[in-house]
Amino acid sequence: MSNRTNALFRNTVILGVGQFIPKIVALVVLPLMTMALNTSDYGIYDIVLSAESLFMPLLTLQIQQAIFRKSIQYGKEERKKYVSSGYFFLILSYVLWCPCLLFFLTAVFKASLINACCIYLYYIVYASYDTLGQTVRGIGKNSVYSLGIIGYSLINLVFILGLYSKNGLNIKSIFLASTVAYIITIFYYIFSGKIYLDMQFKSFSKSSLYELLHYSIPIIPSSVSLWIVNLSDRMLITFFLGSSYNGIYAVANKIPNLIASVYSVFNLAWTETAARAMEHDNDVDSYYSVMFDVMLRGLTGMLLILMSCAVLIFDLLINEKFSEAFVQIPILFVGVFLNSIVSFFGGLYIAKQKTKQVGYSSIAGALINILINLILINKYRLYAASLSTVISFGIIVVFRAINIKKIINIKYDLSHIMLCATAITVYAFLCKYRSVGIFIVTVTFAILFNLTLNKNEIRKILFIVKERLHR
Repeated sequence: MSNRTNALFRNTVILGVGQFIPKIVALVVLPLMTMALNTSDYGIYDIVLSAESLFMPLLTLQIQQAIFRKSIQYGKEERKKYVSSGYFFLILSYVLWCPCLLFFLTAVFKASLINACCIYLYYIVYASYDTLGQTVRGIGKNSVYSLGIIGYSLINLVFILGLYSKNGLNIKSIFLASTVAYIITIFYYIFSGKIYLDMQFKSFSKSSLYELLHYSIPIIPSSVSLWIVNLSDRMLITFFLGSSYNGIYAVANKIPNLIASVYSVFNLAWTETAARAMEHDNDVDSYYSVMFDVMLRGLTGMLLILMSCAVLIFDLLINEKFSEAFVQIPILFVGVFLNSIVSFFGGLYIAKQKTKQVGYSSIAGALINILINLILINKYRLYAASLSTVISFGIIVVFRAINIKKIINIKYDLSHIMLCATAITVYAFLCKYRSVGIFIVTVTFAILFNLTLNKNEIRKILFIVKERLHR
């Protein structure tokens, strides 16, 4: 168990570096793009990226997740069948979807045929980049995976800076730069990860492809449901309240989403570690129980610190014309917290290859979210969107916490659950007040909470970081 836990923290640090640097690069690129593009062009750019979240699950049928899981489960020779079958399917899918998506892009987005072809090329290159990244992770090369993400970001940044310096930055050139950067990274993954050794189409197997699709297809509703939830919030707010309220709600999500960004790194490492533990450990139930407690305490500790500093971050980064957004932030913090727990349980379902439950609970959460919005939005306005997020994720957490015990004998530390739930509830109430006294008290308690309940985990992370720096 100790080795698995150490591996989890080590992978979290490695993946964290791979996720952190691209976010810094994105901060550099954002002002260049907003200066070069007008509001209409930037709106089109945002729509194309938003549509990507819908098209990817349909284009790939989430087979990259199945390749990742099977690569963990099987040795080199057996893995070839799954990798080869998965990539054969992707190529076939790219061909079959081509006329459908080109028609959609030209009919709905009103794009010219040339622009539609460029966008479709961008989509399939991104899908290949993502699939290769998951394959590299599956064979245990997280350093290669992280370096690939960093490499893509830096290459894209160089292209963007070059285009901007020559006044050539527009929608077409931005997507062209991203496409070329993805292609370069694809070759890096193939050769550095030695994926070419597994990509042998003579190893194609119908039974292996069936296993991959049987695993991956139930994940699609989860991905599409998440897209629906995010889009439905924006659409319903805009329709009932107006675009200005949607802007306020978007700003309100910025600070809570910092937690989501940090947790997503842990969840990447956790999904892999949970699957490897399932294949190699005899005490998986005990391990999963311990890791749930570690996740709960760690997530709560991060949340309390960020909630304490929310006032300072808001006043520093956000213009006063968005001041109405601040009252939504405490509620959205709770929503992000619950969503993170949902993701943790999702890792357990993936480890046990029970992906249907992921789809069922995600669809239910999406429908509940939309229903609550429709019922409450006229009366409670933006509070309806925030509360619907909390309630829907809360219901999914309860469902998954109960349902997962049918397949894993996971044990919950009720004293820690009550402590964390109480602390977050109190902080959600306190962090809306702009008081120096409350700030001092909340920050002090957040530090004490982490030093008391998370000291061992903090030591492990610091040791791994120190170890990496001295190599």
